[in-house]
Amino acid sequence: MRISFSGGITGLGRGSILPAAVWLVLASTAAADMIGVPRIVDGDTIEIADQRIHLYGIDAPEEKQVCHTRKKDKPFPCGKFAARALSDLIAGQVVTCRRNGSNEANAPQAICYVGRIDLNEQMVLQGWALAFRKHSDKYAKAENAARRLNEGLWKHKFTPPWEWRKNIK
Repeated sequence: MRISFSGGITGLGRGSILPAAVWLVLASTAAADMIGVPRIVDGDTIEIADQRIHLYGIDAPEEKQVCHTRKKDKPFPCGKFAARALSDLIAGQVVTCRRNGSNEANAPQAICYVGRIDLNEQMVLQGWALAFRKHSDKYAKAENAARRLNEGLWKHKFTPPWEWRKNIK
């Protein structure tokens, strides 16, 4: 058996439905991916072709969220810092997002990549997002590493984003 892009799968005989089935699986997988150069909404949300996508399994400070430096208790816009960190990771490159369900607002959640780099994981490793254990433990080890290395938010005093959102309502 050999896979050929022009003729499907050969060696199975004429009339086989397998080439069509393989094509449907490949087409449906490709259709599930959202691909493009995104607009950064905040530290855990991007937009590709007018489709808002939340980065699955992580939670970053909200755009208007303020944190405080540990030593001088000086306020700084950690939400904007998180968005900038995501922007720096993407650096105008094409992003591929693999959908992984929807959030409470019915927006798609996805694991997003630049090449083979998992952006969700990188945001947590750099300390600008937390593992959102309410949805998944996938990035818990990355969060533990960022905390241990005192990366990003872990250098400062901050309120976890999910608590901050609860308190502003």
